[in-house]
Amino acid sequence: MTNGLKKGTRVNADKGFFSAENKDILRKKGLKNGLMYKAFRNKHLTKRMSQFNKLIAKTRWRVEQCFGTVKRRFSYQKASYFTTV
Repeated sequence: MTNGLKKGTRVNADKGFFSAENKDILRKKGLKNGLMYKAFRNKHLTKRMSQFNKLIAKTRWRVEQCFGTVKRRFSYQKASYFTTV
């Protein structure tokens, strides 16, 4: 999904993509990390991590709202992502 992005582009994603491996992939490709932080058992999020998640969520909300509307109004169950490259 990150192929073809310009260096310095921020990649936003939810907590499901939070891993050291994904952060390394972004770093190697020269992309900015926009992965939401994930809390683990006995390791809570810091205040800064929570603020970062809220900033990312504001951007993601706009996109996810469109998918939700299409799903609700047109009875779609799945979404496929295609690229022009």
